[in-house]
Amino acid sequence: MAVFSRQVYLRTSGSTNDHAVSLSNNDPNPNICVYTFDQVSGRGQIGRRWYTGADKNLASTFSWQQPDIPILEQFRINMAFSMAVHGFVARHTGLDHLSIKWPNDIYFKNQKLAGILIQNVLKGAAIGVCHLGVGLNINELDFPSDLPNPVSLHQITGRSYTLVEMQHQLTEMVSQHLSKLQSDSAAQLKSAYEALLYRKGQVSVFRVDDRVVSGKILGTTGEGKLRLELKEGVREFGFREVGYVN
Repeated sequence: MAVFSRQVYLRTSGSTNDHAVSLSNNDPNPNICVYTFDQVSGRGQIGRRWYTGADKNLASTFSWQQPDIPILEQFRINMAFSMAVHGFVARHTGLDHLSIKWPNDIYFKNQKLAGILIQNVLKGAAIGVCHLGVGLNINELDFPSDLPNPVSLHQITGRSYTLVEMQHQLTEMVSQHLSKLQSDSAAQLKSAYEALLYRKGQVSVFRVDDRVVSGKILGTTGEGKLRLELKEGVREFGFREVGYVN
């Protein structure tokens, strides 16, 4: 069961993912959540950095031991964790304009509210440990100018939040969603995830094969590839094989 009863708070951290991996290697039994309000070297997808303003935002990594998920079904974890973060944010913003940008960024309108980084440790044909990292923009009002499209909960709602309480709420939501992963069917999970996809069914502009093309998101495959309806027909893309232009 995905219950994260062991919570490790770091006053400052280079990367909560790195710290969680180290702790998990030394003590492989309990599920661990490592969190900080001051992450100085956070990582996003494809080696990008993740900004966490000191004492304004939240960075957390949930190390889930023995999820008992086959390697070929690992995208189920991505979907469940993305929906957990989405559900946590929705408590404060409501569902309007809130979506999951494939594969797992949380967006409010066209701005990024949270980013997710998942690292799996394999054990045979299954996942032995899953490190689920998330950076959440909570009380930030002054982002670095080089970030393309950030937004915080405070900017959306006009309210300030207690970071410790937000961490508790996030842990509760993550535990609920991951614990249901074994009981929910693959079809149920996929349907719920796709209902939240950013710009699903809308014509958008993508970069594909070094071309800029118009297309429409239809959904995902069981392996987590993005299904796009393009002029030449329906195609499937893995991570890094397609990108949004606008």
